[in-house]
Amino acid sequence: MSCRSPSAAAAAPTASGSTATPPRTLSSQPGLPDGQPLPQRHVRFDDSPVKTHRYESQEAEEVGLYGGSAAAAAAQSACASVAGSTGTCGSGGSSGAALERAAGSPLRAGPFVGGLAAEVVLRGRMGGSPSKAAALAAVNMRDLLHSVASLSRAGKEPTYRKTNQDNCFAYSQYCRPNQALLAALDGHGPHGHSVSGFVKRQMPLAVADALGESRAASAACCATCADPGASFTSVTSMCSTSGSGSAPNSARGCCAAANADPAAALPAAFAVVDEALHKSGVDVHYSGSTAVVCMLRGRRLTTAWVGDSKAVLARQEPRGLRAIPLTRDHKPNHPEERARIQASGGRVERLVDQRGIPVGPDRVWLSTSWVPGLAMSRALGDGVAHSVGVSSEPETSVVDICAQDKFLILATDGVWEFIDPQGAVDIVSGCTDAEEACRLLVDSAWSKWLQEEEGVVDDITVVCAKLNP
Repeated sequence: MSCRSPSAAAAAPTASGSTATPPRTLSSQPGLPDGQPLPQRHVRFDDSPVKTHRYESQEAEEVGLYGGSAAAAAAQSACASVAGSTGTCGSGGSSGAALERAAGSPLRAGPFVGGLAAEVVLRGRMGGSPSKAAALAAVNMRDLLHSVASLSRAGKEPTYRKTNQDNCFAYSQYCRPNQALLAALDGHGPHGHSVSGFVKRQMPLAVADALGESRAASAACCATCADPGASFTSVTSMCSTSGSGSAPNSARGCCAAANADPAAALPAAFAVVDEALHKSGVDVHYSGSTAVVCMLRGRRLTTAWVGDSKAVLARQEPRGLRAIPLTRDHKPNHPEERARIQASGGRVERLVDQRGIPVGPDRVWLSTSWVPGLAMSRALGDGVAHSVGVSSEPETSVVDICAQDKFLILATDGVWEFIDPQGAVDIVSGCTDAEEACRLLVDSAWSKWLQEEEGVVDDITVVCAKLNP
């Protein structure tokens, strides 16, 4: 989440911290050895050899979060995600130009902010003939993905050591050979790192449950971790035992409604994870996380998101790669978002400085107090903000990957603060694999922050898939 919360010049409290620490350098940590895939199981998340790259501070955080040794933390993390991984998978329908209404979302009408997104087809369920849908879904990920990688770098504050609140995961084969699942998560608030960590661990299992893959996926994941207690049943029980088990967002109800369609399964998984998060013991009063989740089923790419983390396709055209945004930011100044917040008793206002001049973005506030000050209209967690209309319901987009699509990029706003989608695509255009693309984007974003801000850098996370080998 952006380091630039309500400023000291405005009427809001400021963050304080300990002594400053230089940015940590990248260190390679032992992951799954090359040539040794995960144990053979009927269903598994990712059977590709991977190398795991972490910053030392991130490894230390995971050890503290999971307890035990660094090796145990690495094992749990390897199960929960391939965070910062490079997976080599093996070679890519066209999308329509009309913008359709997205089912199940208050943000249904109107184009995205920015003209490039007019190329994205939004729809609530799979379109086209059954034969076309079957052909699209039948493509093996090893034939579609050249490589998959992710990289996260903790931000920088001038007066204290910053905790990396970002998280991500990337499964180049997710439950079945024709599926992949990628996500970028940006935590915010005092416990944002815990929120994004919870979502990182539970979202893959929740999606599997919504797709009807939960039993085999949970067994494979937990057997890999040697932790039988980590099964998704713990999440569903949190959704059913605390409070009414027949709540609209209960696990069984959401998953039954999904009916194995990713366009319905992803929103169902968001609902389950958000409900479980509020009952998990993680302090979400003033903390939450964005989430952008992309699921590939063959060549059909379904994206669900809340907040301002983005997903972008890079499509080859005669004059070069063109950015095709798959998401739009959820900001409280959007008319429909503002209306929902105000109808729930919230306020949408900017802060003002000592001279009475508005500063910074529009934020969400309680009706009679200057909290929570959230600068987005949708997020996971954020209990106080949710009481005044901030929503965890994702918006969805669906697009068919064509042979001209070369990269899929997911990133948190540490990238997008100073780099627009076309700029990101230009940066990765010459990259030979996904890992190189991640490193270039992270390094470019870091340099932009140093140029634009005085000693402040946001957490930066990129997940990238190189398509159509």
